[in-house]
Amino acid sequence: MDRTPEIRTLVKSEVWAHEDMAAGKEISKSKVVVFNYFDIPEGATRSDHLRTERELWKPAHEARCQDGKMSGWVLAQNAALR
Repeated sequence: MDRTPEIRTLVKSEVWAHEDMAAGKEISKSKVVVFNYFDIPEGATRSDHLRTERELWKPAHEARCQDGKMSGWVLAQNAALR
């Protein structure tokens, strides 16, 4: 651990806040995490985006979790932008 700064360079550090999720039975066994980053279009707000994710996408992800097609979905927001 003491050698860590010698063998790598920290490029970026972020703090994320959990907003919502859908979890399948096997979520704790997941080995891969995919992060999708979004820009908010002009004229829309973060609240609009969160509402869209919760009202439209969360039910779809819940169904995929129940069908075993996906292990889970998490909606997170950069804590600095809250």
